[in-house]
Amino acid sequence: MKRTIIAISRQYGSGGRLVGKALADRLSIPFYDGSSLAPAAHGAEGVPNDEIVKLMERAPENYDASEKLLSYLEKSLRKISSSSCVIAGMAAGYLLRKDPDLITVFIHAPESARKDRAVNVYGADRKKIDKQLRRMDTSRASFFEYISDRKWGMARNYNISIDSSATGIEGAVDTIVSYLEKAGRL
Repeated sequence: MKRTIIAISRQYGSGGRLVGKALADRLSIPFYDGSSLAPAAHGAEGVPNDEIVKLMERAPENYDASEKLLSYLEKSLRKISSSSCVIAGMAAGYLLRKDPDLITVFIHAPESARKDRAVNVYGADRKKIDKQLRRMDTSRASFFEYISDRKWGMARNYNISIDSSATGIEGAVDTIVSYLEKAGRL
């Protein structure tokens, strides 16, 4: 496999993290998300992982602090992407946009399918799921749109956009692998 970085953005409840993990397993390459970034990027200017998580939860009010955290996040992403990997979230598709080996993917699904997955797979509270879906998607969109000049979730900002309710997790992985084959990445 040629060096390939697959950056997955996703709606909450769409199964995007599961797609990313299954894709990394199939390709036998590392998988990273917000929780695994700090240990993997050790040495990229030691900023606490919880500070990065706070930054990604909403557009920060403190511009100076946010620039430091964004710099750390970008350096960390560059470090872990020095070889092939799959990265879920963290606006990796945007922050690594100049990397010629980058493939960007957006995983989405209808609201009803996302609610079902959030409740049945992630264990979310059914009574609070509407609010949680809005909060998570708003947070992801706010972070992405804060750091970029792009609209989160718009198909033109990604190489591939997949409705996981139509394909399932394995079908989404198959779609990405097929794209990688046709693009000469595998």
